[in-house]
Amino acid sequence: MTNTETPTKSLASRLSQYAYSPTASPTRRSTRSTSALTAASPRRNAASASPVTPRTPAKRARRSARRRPRKRPAAPSASPRKKPRPYADPSRYAHLSGLPQILRPGLDAVFCGINPGKKSATTGHHFAHPTNKFWKALHGSGMSARLLVPAEDVTLPDEYNFGMTNLIERPTAEQSELSPLEMRLAVAPFTRRVASHGPRVVCFVGKGIWDIFAGVVGRSAVVAEERGDVSLPNGEVEGDELEDDVKDEAEAEADELDADDDDDVKPDLADEEAATNDPLFLPRDATPKVVRYTLSNGGVKREPPDEAETKPTAAELDGVAGEAAHEPEDTKPTADDLEEMAANDAPSSPLTEVGSPTPPPPPAPPPARAPARRQAPRKPPPFSYDGPQRFRLPLDDAAWPYTYFWVVPNTSGLERTPLAEQIVLFGKLRAFVELLKAGGRPEPPASGFLDIDLAGVGATVASMRDDAIAKGKMAPE
Repeated sequence: MTNTETPTKSLASRLSQYAYSPTASPTRRSTRSTSALTAASPRRNAASASPVTPRTPAKRARRSARRRPRKRPAAPSASPRKKPRPYADPSRYAHLSGLPQILRPGLDAVFCGINPGKKSATTGHHFAHPTNKFWKALHGSGMSARLLVPAEDVTLPDEYNFGMTNLIERPTAEQSELSPLEMRLAVAPFTRRVASHGPRVVCFVGKGIWDIFAGVVGRSAVVAEERGDVSLPNGEVEGDELEDDVKDEAEAEADELDADDDDDVKPDLADEEAATNDPLFLPRDATPKVVRYTLSNGGVKREPPDEAETKPTAAELDGVAGEAAHEPEDTKPTADDLEEMAANDAPSSPLTEVGSPTPPPPPAPPPARAPARRQAPRKPPPFSYDGPQRFRLPLDDAAWPYTYFWVVPNTSGLERTPLAEQIVLFGKLRAFVELLKAGGRPEPPASGFLDIDLAGVGATVASMRDDAIAKGKMAPE
């Protein structure tokens, strides 16, 4: 009977030869012919035939020392800031409408933004972007009893006596799409709008808005005139007294500078008086005179000039020549006298007439004075969110005398001010409003209050507009 194996047993027998056994021989080498490999790669054969130098611990240490340390991958940096958009023509967002002015006379506080964003213009409500922190900060500070939604902005005057407005009415995606000139020209109508409604406080939501506003109204602001209010901190003068002090300081400084100039120009009187006793002294306003020197017994003699001296005539010259010819010989200097005169640095020849004497040496200059100290220009005080700003708007037809201005950081989601800090600053605004409602006097800033001149603001903006038209930056209206 023929012994036949089933396919399963045949496969099992073939696989058994690969089974692991601790006493089995080492792993089988490949059955491929090594000659074929050698013929296919002669370089490998030559490398294997060359002697290999064993590595020693010293060599291994030197090689490890030469290895450069691996550079760690750089930590992921913070996301770069978004590049601001350039100026956008009004026609780009012409399809969006502005926001309504939520205003009425007698409001306690009016919140002012720079201009409506795309989301706010689309929905028709202020601070409507989901990432904006305005409504949360308003509720967290206690200025609203509950967390409001943007659609409830129209209820603010009735529920909380608050209002909403913007410096510029046209919407854009970003503030950078507005031109600086456009923002400055909007200050005049905005100030008139505030004066007509007369709120207690206007709160700018963003320091950039305040910088634009203050840069325009500050050109015509005047020192505060009180209406039963405190203008300057204790110990400072106010009104005309402040202007008089400034004038006195300016006049004193001018007198000091004039005195320094006089010292540099006028000579010392003592030196001038001593110089007049010198026969060789020539006053500055005097005309040069002829002085005659002659030799007498080996010395130099100066003859006083004649006041009415004129040019010598020919006869006089002949007489002088004759006298010189008949002069006794004992009056002429000898050789020994000339040598003695040369040793004493005396002139070795007779002096003749000179046109003008050598002027005396100038008096020694006065000692150098230290330059007068000039006061450095005053730096503006550091900006603070903790109190009212220094400009305020006088009101004529209101129950209170002034509108004060407050600033809180921008509540946009792109602004990095944390919500907790925003809530604290909104809480300080709430306390200030409560102080005004209770009839209290606000504490002025360190530099005192300045009153906004409404007519001066209008003139400043008109001048800016005329200048822009003259330079071709805007078309005439």
